[in-house]
Amino acid sequence: MGPKNAREKNYLELQTLADDRWFIMAKLGQGGYGQVFKAYEIKKKRYVAMKVEKASDARSHIDLEVEVLQKYMGTRSRHCPELYSSGQWKGFSYYTFQLLGVNLSTLRKACPGSSFTASTVHRVAIQCIEAIRDLHSACYIHRDIKTSNFMIGYGTKAMMRCIYLIDFGLARRYINEDGKHYEEKGMATFRGTLRYASIATHELQHQGRRDDFWSLLYVIIEMIKGSLPWAKMSSRNEVYRCKMENSPEKLAADMPNGIRDMVLYLDTVSFADEPNYTFMIDLFKGMMQIEGVKEDDDYDWEKSRDQLSKLKHTSFDAKKKTV
Repeated sequence: MGPKNAREKNYLELQTLADDRWFIMAKLGQGGYGQVFKAYEIKKKRYVAMKVEKASDARSHIDLEVEVLQKYMGTRSRHCPELYSSGQWKGFSYYTFQLLGVNLSTLRKACPGSSFTASTVHRVAIQCIEAIRDLHSACYIHRDIKTSNFMIGYGTKAMMRCIYLIDFGLARRYINEDGKHYEEKGMATFRGTLRYASIATHELQHQGRRDDFWSLLYVIIEMIKGSLPWAKMSSRNEVYRCKMENSPEKLAADMPNGIRDMVLYLDTVSFADEPNYTFMIDLFKGMMQIEGVKEDDDYDWEKSRDQLSKLKHTSFDAKKKTV
């Protein structure tokens, strides 16, 4: 599913009341199938994010996202945004959830060289691993891990230091009704974002829990280096060839041992294997210890509060390359 025109007319009119409950304040972004708005819930006197898509007879992406969010919330993960409500109104399906801050892609690009410091990368990576681990514990894989799908919170300092995982429109259960891992049968359809998709995904293999972490590895490398070699490519075949020429081992060759060890470890994980989340977290904790990084050190985005305030809620990428 390719993205729709980013200039498509707003589904909801700004500065109006929706369903007698929410005052629609601003459009935050537009993805492959829906639009996200900032709204004010009048009865509960709180700001919310509202994701909206055109209703159809088929099962909507909104329905899937709500289902996944409910399961994810059940894990009590601190990285899961809170789901408030869902429903239909005037030909649209919607759900409202916790208003978040800015995504990691926007934060990274605001830094010198479009890259984070090692201190920030190590701690962000740990939180991202935790977020994916908790989603997996709810029996879902994400299938679209990328920097713009990780966001910092909004409000208190603690929330702005917490990383949240969003956008579950491509998520899929990896456990069947019998509690067994789905088998690899036949050729899969490409699902994800070209820049961060695993090699196996490019080769139309079915995705497992490991593939979320191959995508996260690309996210981590991008946070360190500021870009990936195929960042400006748009052809799936072209990106695939570039990834084969620039293997994870090659990309991580000049990086700390912990990241190279993560590459070596992921090479051992098969389709149905449960990743060793603790091992990967410990790799980054080890790098923190070696480099003298403390958990309460400022993140890069905390070092320039004025710049962060200007970014506000520019958090939902309107130019997603998700297929």
